[in-house]
Parts: sequence; C-alpha cells; structure tokens
Amino acid sequence: MVKKLKKYFSKETVIFVAIILLFYILWGTVSLFCDKNNSLTNSGHPIYAVIMNLFHIPFTNAYAATWVQFLVFMFLIFVTTLVFGIVLIYLLKNHQKITWKYYVSLGGSFLISCFVPILLSFARSFTFSEASIQYVTFTGTTFLMTLITLVFLVPVLLFIYFIIYVLKKYVFTKKVFGDTSLESNKITLDNGDIIDANEEIFVGLKNIDNNFTSELFIQDNELTLKEIADRFRNYLAVKHELYFDIKIIRAFIGAFSASRLIILEGLSGTGKSSLPRYFSEFINEEAFFAPVQATWRDRTNLLGYYNDFSKTFKETDFLCRLYNATYSPNHLNIMVLDELNLSRIEYYFADFISILEYPSEEWKITLMHLPQNYVEPEHLTNGVLKINENTFFVGTANKDDSTYLITDKVYDRAMVLDFEDRNEPFEVIGGSDSISLSYTRLMELFKEAQENKEYQFNKEDYEKFRKICDFTYETFDITFGNRIMNQIKDFVPTFVSLGGTKEEALDIMFSKKILRKVEGRYEDYIYNGLSKLLNLINKTYGKGVFTLTERAITNLLKKVK
Repeated sequence: MVKKLKKYFSKETVIFVAIILLFYILWGTVSLFCDKNNSLTNSGHPIYAVIMNLFHIPFTNAYAATWVQFLVFMFLIFVTTLVFGIVLIYLLKNHQKITWKYYVSLGGSFLISCFVPILLSFARSFTFSEASIQYVTFTGTTFLMTLITLVFLVPVLLFIYFIIYVLKKYVFTKKVFGDTSLESNKITLDNGDIIDANEEIFVGLKNIDNNFTSELFIQDNELTLKEIADRFRNYLAVKHELYFDIKIIRAFIGAFSASRLIILEGLSGTGKSSLPRYFSEFINEEAFFAPVQATWRDRTNLLGYYNDFSKTFKETDFLCRLYNATYSPNHLNIMVLDELNLSRIEYYFADFISILEYPSEEWKITLMHLPQNYVEPEHLTNGVLKINENTFFVGTANKDDSTYLITDKVYDRAMVLDFEDRNEPFEVIGGSDSISLSYTRLMELFKEAQENKEYQFNKEDYEKFRKICDFTYETFDITFGNRIMNQIKDFVPTFVSLGGTKEEALDIMFSKKILRKVEGRYEDYIYNGLSKLLNLINKTYGKGVFTLTERAITNLLKKVK
C-alpha cells in the first residue's frame, strides 16, 4: 500500500499539497475576521472591516451551526482538491490520456462537497432556511476576502523574498572588513583540482536544468502498427519523394522492438540517413545526428572530457541530447551515429554496447567521479548519467574501402538492415499525414504484437528454423546464442503485426545475423555447403520465400567459386 502511494508523490505533488494547505490555512484565518461576533475584527484589527465596508461586503453573525457547516465544507473541498489534484499530476507526469469522465468526476465531487452542509440543513425544511442563507453568505464572504488578502499579500511576500535574496547573494557573501569574500566551500577532485562546491563543471547540463519548463504532452493516435508503417511509407513518398519497399519500412520499425542499436548498411545514397531522420519527423520529433569522424578513438569523442585548464567538463552535443532526454521520457529519442564505421565502433561506443545488454535500470554511464558535496546537475548522480529507456541508437554504415569492418560482437547485439535495391516510385494509396506517437504508445503496440499467439514464433516455427540453423552449424561451424534467439522472438511477431509474414522476418534475421558470418571465408567446402544450404531452405520454406537469404547465398557463391 505504501509503495502504491509513493508513486503519486513526486516533487510537483509535494509543492501542490503545500500550496493548497497554505491556502486553506489562510482561508480559515481570514474567516475569523469576517465573523461580526468575533472580537478579533472589532479590537485592534479594523482593516478587514474597512475593506468589507469599502467593497460593500456584508458582515455575518456566524453562529456555531454556521461554523460547523463551514468547517465541514472546507474539509470536504480540501480533501477533494488534494485527491483529484494529485491524480491529475500523476496522469500528466506519466502522459496518460485524461478523459472527460475525469473532469465530470472532479466537478461533481466539488459541487457535492460544497452543498453537503446545505443539504444537511434541508433535512428539517425543503425551503431555504435562514441557516442555509447565512452559511452561503458566510462562505462566499470569507472566500472573497481570502482572494482580496492574496492580492495584497503576494506582492508583499515577493518583495520580502527579493530583499532576502539580494542580502544573501550580494551582502552576506562579502566580508565587512579585510578580504573580498567569505571563505568558499572548497572541494578537491580526483585529479587534484581544487574548486568551489558551487562552481559549474557541467555548464551545458546545468543550462538544460535551468531552461527546461515541462515536457510537452503527446496526444497519441489510435493507429495500429500496420497502419503506422503504411502511412510512414506514404509520408516519405509524398513529402520527400523517397520510395522505400514496404519490407524495409516494416523491418525498420520492427527493429526498435528487438534492439536498442540498429545498423543500416548499404551504398551511399540509398536513403540510410533519411529513414531515421524522417521517421522522427513523421512522429513529430527530431532525430539527433552525430557525424562519426575517422579520428575517434575513445568515448570522450562522444561524451566529452574534463578540461584541467578551464576546470569544466567539455560537454558534447551528444551528451547534452542524452541528458535532455531524461526530461522527456515519453518522447522517442532517436540518436543517429552517421557513418559509424569510419572509425571502429568498439573504440568510441564500447561502453554503450555493453551497458545496453543490462536491464534498463542499469543503463548508467560514469562521466567523472565527483565529491559528495558538489552541487551537480539535476539528473546526474555522483557523476553518473542514466540513459533513459526512450533512447534508441541508429547507425548508418557504408560499404566501401574507406570504412572499417563491423565485428561480430556489434552485429550480434544490433538489428541490421541492408539497403541494396534502388527505390522505385509507387502509387500512394491511403493517408500520408504525420502523426503523434509517444514512447509509451509504441511499447504498448510492441507488447500487444508479441503477446498475440498467432504472431508469435511458436514451436512449429522453431523446429523448421532449427533445421536450417543446425545445418549451418554442422557445415560451417556457425552457431548463435540466446541473444539472437531472443531478438528473433521479439522481432517476428512485431514484423507480422506491421503487415509482414513470419517467413519474411526469419529471412531478414537469418541473412543478416547468421549467414553473414560466412562472408570472407573461402575454404573448399564453402561452395558445396552453400549450395546444399540453399536447397534445404527451398525445400523447407519453398523457393522464392527467403529472398534475402537466396540473394546473399548467390553472391557468396560467386565469390568462392
């Protein structure tokens, strides 16, 4: 029960509760001055009497019954406001759709809590009694005077706050005699640098903290995965005159369900960079592009480093984008490593490759070790940044002599798509407008697809696929572990939900995750083994079903012949 309540009490909730509580304390205090029978109004505190006479607000002789009704009303409306306010903040913070029923419930509860005391007085008479009229008059008077009090009180409090702020910042921080300033709170970094605890090491991240207001609410559409894929394909054709095969579109969207790292391979000019760029645009987001340089040798090229001279952390745009994503957890954050194989990806992306294998709560990158008393950015804990779950990495890779080969370690962890065919124009049928799509909604669609038994990679599918995998292992000594099998189980139902077939999904996975391991091998037995593998695939699934695998085998046969 305690854990369920804790999830509703964020920082925003505590602030909201404090404001409401202070308002009701003020309302109760002002009520004492609005009661004509109360001595506080008549002795030494004539200000409220003057204001009420000035605005022709009537005094009320509040009897004990009126006060009881008034306090019951205050308690009911206080509880109602708290409950619905806390729930509203929780829903907005978690980006859940707020329906009209919520507002009807809130309004209805408000009215009921207001009129319960009046209804109690109706128990004796069905006409407006004097007590009811007095209660309504007293309630309205006290509420109006509370608002008038706020009009005068708020500017005074702001002025006092301003005076305290100026004194604290510009007066009490200076010595009256002697040196220029008070002794600073000095801390020592691991490298021996001595800095003030209030000095900014992460200037860019602090700016994000200061400039962020609130996450934009996403009004999700109700489209299915298939409808999203079809509309995105039409969007590319209509808006940007880019024509992709529907299989590529389905594979690209489906890849997000199987891995956090997606690699788009192919010749230059085949649309590899355009796909993530315009998919983000299609869902009303903006992809981040980090052009990889041939000189990149370690993670500092991506994340930055501590500068001993300036005593600040030299933040990169890549780091700032990662940090900014922590403020917008429901927005899909696509980060593109453009031409990722210009340098070896294991050099600069090694930490991410390893971290993304862990459970999402352990996706943490250590930027630098910081002393405990250092005032660090809001979403940095002891110099450690957590990668938000809404973040996906897409790498584009060219195939030419200027690039490095991507190793099996990377291929096994990533979803890999090939861009080999030229895009042919097609007739656009259906909608082509952009949509709103949140991270939460996308994950829900993936989960629905993977829980659909008709789409799942079942036992029969596994046995058929296993024949090919066993032959590949026995012939070429190529096998794969649970990682690739888990990717297959996630990708296949998602791809089917996007409008494809299980065979097409398995064709993509086999050709890019397993068969590619044969590339670069020229032993004598390879040619015969590939020929037999092609015959086995055609016999198991039918000729022309595994088109990508058949093409890959044909190309390999030409090289080893």
